[in-house]
Amino acid sequence: MIGEDSLTLADPRLDFSETIGKTTVLERPQGFRCPADPALYSEGKHSYTETNVATLKGGNVDLKADAAVTVNCTLPKLQAAKTAAGSYDRKVEWSLAKSVSPASHSGNAGEGAGSSDWKVTATKSETFVNYKVSGKITVTNPPRSRSPSASPTSSTTAARRTSAARRAPSRPAAASSAPTPPLRPRTRS
Repeated sequence: MIGEDSLTLADPRLDFSETIGKTTVLERPQGFRCPADPALYSEGKHSYTETNVATLKGGNVDLKADAAVTVNCTLPKLQAAKTAAGSYDRKVEWSLAKSVSPASHSGNAGEGAGSSDWKVTATKSETFVNYKVSGKITVTNPPRSRSPSASPTSSTTAARRTSAARRAPSRPAAASSAPTPPLRPRTRS
C-alpha cells in the first residue's frame, strides 16, 4: 500500500478529533454575536473575524485547512422625535399717502387751467416678533438589530447568526432658546 489508510481529523473549534479511514464530511452550525458594549464600536461599526483551522495528521501526512467568517456589526442609528414647534407674531401695518403735482394752476375764464398727476400710495410693512419654541425633542437609541452581517471567506462551514436585542432609555434634549427661522405665522390685527 502506498500512503496511509487512516488519519486523525481534528477541528478544535468544533470540538472534534477522530481517526478516520474514509472520506468524511463534518458540518456543524455556529452562531456569532455582535458585542453589546457601544465602546467597542467606531463610527457605529465593529467587525471581527473568526478563523477555524482543521488538521488531518498521520505518520507522513500533516495537512491544515482553514476558513474564516467576518462578522460586521452596526449600532442602530439614533432616532429623533419632536413635538417642539416654533412660533412668532407677524405684525402688519399699513400707511396711505396721496399727492398731486402740480398742486395749483392759473388760467383765464373758459380756457384750460393746466393738468395735474394724482398719486396714491398704499404701503404694507411687516415685522416678525416674539419668536419662541415650545415642546420636546426626544433622541432614542433603538433596539439592536437581530442579525449581524456575517460573510464567510470559505464555504466549508455554515453559520447561524443571532444577536440579543437591547433597548437604551430615551432622553429628552433641551430645546434651544436661540431664534429660529419663521415656522408658522400667526397674524395679529
